[in-house]
Amino acid sequence: MARGTLRRLAAVGAALAAACGLSATSASATAGGGWTVSPGGAFRAAAQSDYFLTTTANVVWCTSSEITGTFASGTGASGADVGEITGAEFTDCATGAPHTAVSFTGNASAAHPWKLSVVGPDPDDAHRVVLRISGVSLSLRGLDPALPCAVDFGGPDADGDGTQDGGTATAYYDNRTGVMALDSGASQLVTTSATTCDGALFFPRQAGYWMAGRYHDGYHLDVPRTITPTP
Repeated sequence: MARGTLRRLAAVGAALAAACGLSATSASATAGGGWTVSPGGAFRAAAQSDYFLTTTANVVWCTSSEITGTFASGTGASGADVGEITGAEFTDCATGAPHTAVSFTGNASAAHPWKLSVVGPDPDDAHRVVLRISGVSLSLRGLDPALPCAVDFGGPDADGDGTQDGGTATAYYDNRTGVMALDSGASQLVTTSATTCDGALFFPRQAGYWMAGRYHDGYHLDVPRTITPTP
C-alpha cells in the first residue's frame, strides 16, 4: 500500500468558518433563494487515497473509501439541508509504525446520517462550493489480538450536556469535475472513547483529529452534480 504525506489544502480560512456554522455568504445566498442541487436524489462516491484520519500522534491509512447518500431534490434548498451521507465505508486500513491492520468504520446510516450543508462559494475558485459535514462519527478497532484497541471518534460536547456530539469535517465540491474533496486542515474531531490503545495503536483522548485525503483524489460522484445558488 502506498503511503502519502500529509498535504494541507488552500483556503483554510474559509474552511475553518465551516466548523462554526454557515457563513454570511451562505446566509445571503439562502435569503436570495437558497441552493439548487442538480440532479437531486441518491448518490454514490468513491475515493482512492492514502489517509483518512490524522493527528499529531497517529495516522489511519486506507486504500479506498466509498460514501452513499442523498442530495435534496428541487430548487431553493437552504444551505443547511442540501443532502446527507447515509453510508461510509473504508477498505484495507492500517495505522501505527510498523503499519498494523485495523477496522475503520464510518458510523453513517439512514437513522443517523452525516448532514451536508453549504457554507458558500469557494473564494479561491468560482467553480467550487465549500461544504460542511456534520454529525461525523467513526470507529477504529484493532484486528491483531496482540494489539487490542478500540477507539471512537466524534465531536466535542458543544452544548455542554455532558455527552459528545457528532464531529465536523469540511470538503470542497467542484462543479466541473463532480469531485468532493476533504480539507485536511479543517475538521473538528476528538476521541470520545479509547481502550487498550498504546504503542503502535496510540490514539490519545484529545481534540485535534482531522479527516484527511489527498486533494487531487477526493470522492468522485457516480453522477456529477452541480451545486449552485438558486436565482
